[in-house]
Amino acid sequence: MAIRKKLDEVFGYEVSFYDEDIQDAWNFGESKDDVSEVTLFEYKKAMVFYGPPGTSKTHSATRLAELLITKQYFRNKQNIKEYFENSDKIFEEHIHHLQLHSNYNYEDFIAGMHIEDKSSVVKPGYLLNLIEKIKADPLPHILILDEINRTDISRLFGELFSALEYRNKKIRLSIGDLEIALPANLYFIGTMNEIDFSLERIDFALRRRFLWQFKGFDRGILWNMIQQKKKELGINISDADIETFINRCERLNKEVSAMPELGENYQVGHTFFAEVVDIFKSLKGVHSGRLYFLNQPVNILWEISIKPILQAFLGNMDADSKRDKINDLQKVLING
Repeated sequence: MAIRKKLDEVFGYEVSFYDEDIQDAWNFGESKDDVSEVTLFEYKKAMVFYGPPGTSKTHSATRLAELLITKQYFRNKQNIKEYFENSDKIFEEHIHHLQLHSNYNYEDFIAGMHIEDKSSVVKPGYLLNLIEKIKADPLPHILILDEINRTDISRLFGELFSALEYRNKKIRLSIGDLEIALPANLYFIGTMNEIDFSLERIDFALRRRFLWQFKGFDRGILWNMIQQKKKELGINISDADIETFINRCERLNKEVSAMPELGENYQVGHTFFAEVVDIFKSLKGVHSGRLYFLNQPVNILWEISIKPILQAFLGNMDADSKRDKINDLQKVLING
């Protein structure tokens, strides 16, 4: 009760220990049964989330970063009040995002030659500047590298491969007089779509230095996304209808996973299915009669989102076989 009274003063209302922000502060996403992602990440310091598109990999990476910061921030009890008052600011200052693409290279990330006043000079890249910025901060800093499959990772990382293995050891770069030494408080999370880039093509040096976590379709996340959208859009959909819809989505992905032409890596991500709530909201504004959630909205979702994804996944199949497969999957989502 004494703790709750203090928390009530900070939040300005009566809190529950099961409010999301409060719960993060006492269990940090830990599980009683398994070693949690937070614990694994705390040990390895480098992790990659991989899987089909639309499976909230970037969101999961941000969430993991927040849990790690919370866990380490609370090791000093003097930080507790400040955390509850300024958690958003703390996360913003300690979580760094970098969107990778085919034109992003070693010169941008580590160090490169630049022309200044008609002469060549060596300049540190993003990572070296980040290390310099955070080295005096005891709290963890997490760098999220989005879509690492879109660049040549071996070339991009260069000496970072060695630096990941030998923390705080100065490693000379191949350019200029610069060195790199990774501080113990710098963590990495990469995300990648395995459809775009097979895990089998990644060299062993990269595989060994990161912990790899598959992110597929998750009915629990889809449930939360739909409930959140319901709340934001101010619409009413029964929990029974939502449960029926999610069961169908899950069955569709089981069919996809079992298909020899596709498999687990071609599951349809939960973010695509959650779009049905936006469709339902739009139809409510133009539909004069009673609108049944599991009817027209789901049919429209299939036509504009799910069907095109599956057709793209089955791109190399002959037309008749593809049509039959698509029709079978459509029955699963529409009819259950």
